[in-house]
Amino acid sequence: MKPTVYYDDKCGLCNGLVIWLRSCDRQGALAFKALQDATSCPVELSPDPQNWALVFEDDSGVYERSDAVLRVLSSLGGLYRMALVLRIFPRRLRDAVYMWVARHRLRN
Repeated sequence: MKPTVYYDDKCGLCNGLVIWLRSCDRQGALAFKALQDATSCPVELSPDPQNWALVFEDDSGVYERSDAVLRVLSSLGGLYRMALVLRIFPRRLRDAVYMWVARHRLRN
């Protein structure tokens, strides 16, 4: 299975992230799908889109919130694997930062 990044295609920040990821993914290792496509999303999402932005799925499982971000970055290889060092911070703290960004990304 090709590692897949599910993203909120209604979000400018998320779309910008996908554009950046595609430019960094020189080997084409990642697939990208919109979270709004209910048939492809591997998790049940909150009805409030401010609570989610990114989900990552690969052979080892499905990852949400900060774990998804770290897995996406590490899947790019090279120096991006260093992002996994951020796992030294408790998931609760990483997820709090992720949720703050997710809640504020849709504001004008």
